[in-house]
Amino acid sequence: MNKDDFSFLSPTGRIRFDYAFITVHGTPGENGLLQGYLDLVGVPYNTGGVLTEALTFSKYHCNRYLASFPHLRVADSVRLRQDMPQPSSHELVERLGLPLFAKPNAGGSSVATSGWIQRLSWSELSVRPSPSVTKYFSSGSSLAWRSPAGAMRLGEPFILCP
Repeated sequence: MNKDDFSFLSPTGRIRFDYAFITVHGTPGENGLLQGYLDLVGVPYNTGGVLTEALTFSKYHCNRYLASFPHLRVADSVRLRQDMPQPSSHELVERLGLPLFAKPNAGGSSVATSGWIQRLSWSELSVRPSPSVTKYFSSGSSLAWRSPAGAMRLGEPFILCP
């Protein structure tokens, strides 16, 4: 494979691609890396462009961008990185409310989403993240903490809406 022009040599001659049908999930197919490379070598493709893919791959930055439009309602979120000071559980709850969700900031699908607090009364603010959430920091990744789009309160506990 010639990386300079995305071609390869076959017994019948050099083969150049007319079009790239990107089906790679996650990195590099959904974060703009592959799109940037294909732009550089002049091969059209089926996904959004570099900026769209890079922005939508970062949940925190995409939500901040969308929140800049006054007519769109976006759940508040906090981005945490392992190398940054960590807010206390109380500070997270004060800022975002309950329940909370954690998601690797630059992950693909919602499969990795963890419910940090699924049912919690106001008197139970001495909470810690579960191992399913803190494991994301072991790889040095950032987390996007956010309140859900749908939750209800029936009396004291909060209940997540499916």
